[in-house]
Amino acid sequence: YYFTQWPSGAVHFGADGEAWRDAVFKTLPEFPDVKVATLTVAKFVEFVVRDDANNWDNNNSKNYRLELAGFGDTEDGRLGRVSTGAPILIVSDLDRTLFGHEFDKPTGRVLDPG
Repeated sequence: YYFTQWPSGAVHFGADGEAWRDAVFKTLPEFPDVKVATLTVAKFVEFVVRDDANNWDNNNSKNYRLELAGFGDTEDGRLGRVSTGAPILIVSDLDRTLFGHEFDKPTGRVLDPG
């Protein structure tokens, strides 16, 4: 999931050393500022996010990278798998540095912090 007021865009990614490609965003109808994209990844993925007007979220030109080997989640202090099915990539703004962390629940819109 990616929160943005961009009307459309994609995750531009390279998985497992393969050529970079786009996974186009889909918008959740009930939350217009929530975008979803599906990526097929086995071991690692390097990615950036872009809109159709050529605006990029590229981690300050460092790209984002995620290693999936042993990837899991914690529950009651234990590490466990998030899913036993296909791998899932969730991009989250844990440190609240990405644009759009001001979310208005009643309208489902991201508020402009400026």
